[in-house]
Amino acid sequence: MRDYFIRRFLLIPPTLLGISMVVFAITRLAPGGPVEQAMMQMQQVSEDRGGVGGGRGDTDQAISEEQKKQLERRYGYDKPIWKAYLIWLGVAPMEKNFKEFKFDENATEVSERIRIPRFHVAALDWDGDGFVYRDEVPDHVARYVKFDRLDTDGDGLIDGYEADANEAIIGRARERVNL
Repeated sequence: MRDYFIRRFLLIPPTLLGISMVVFAITRLAPGGPVEQAMMQMQQVSEDRGGVGGGRGDTDQAISEEQKKQLERRYGYDKPIWKAYLIWLGVAPMEKNFKEFKFDENATEVSERIRIPRFHVAALDWDGDGFVYRDEVPDHVARYVKFDRLDTDGDGLIDGYEADANEAIIGRARERVNL
C-alpha cells in the first residue's frame, strides 16, 4: 500500500506539468487570446467615440501594427514557445518596458531622448551623510536639479527643510542618450 501512495504522489508533478502545457497550448491556439481581446477592446473604444453609425470610417483597424507588435511582445508571442511557456507560468519575467530603435541605413548609433524617472533630490546623497553637496550632483543630472534654487540659505548643500521643499522632487526630465 505504501508503494502505491508513493507512486501516485510521484505522478503529481508530471501530471500538473502536462495539464499546464495543454492549457498553454489551448490559450495559444484558440481564438480570442490576449492580443485579440486588446484589439477588440480598442475596436469598441473607437466605435464608442465615433458614435452610432457615424464617425470615422477606419474602425476596421483599431490599433496600429506597432501597437499589435507591442502587445505580442508583452504576452510573449514573439518568443520561442519554451520561453513563452515559462513567461506564462510566471517563472520567467514578462517584458514590460522596452523600446525598439530603428537605425538609418549604414548607421551604427542613434540618439534618443529617454525619460528619467521621478526622484527625490535626497537620492543624490551618494556618501549617505544626510546632505547633498553641489559636487555630489553629476553633471548630466545637474541640469534638472536647480541647486541654487533649492539651496535657499546658500551654504552649498541641500539639507533639512530644503530637502522637504516641493522642488526637491525632480520629475519630467528627459535625457538624450546615444545608443
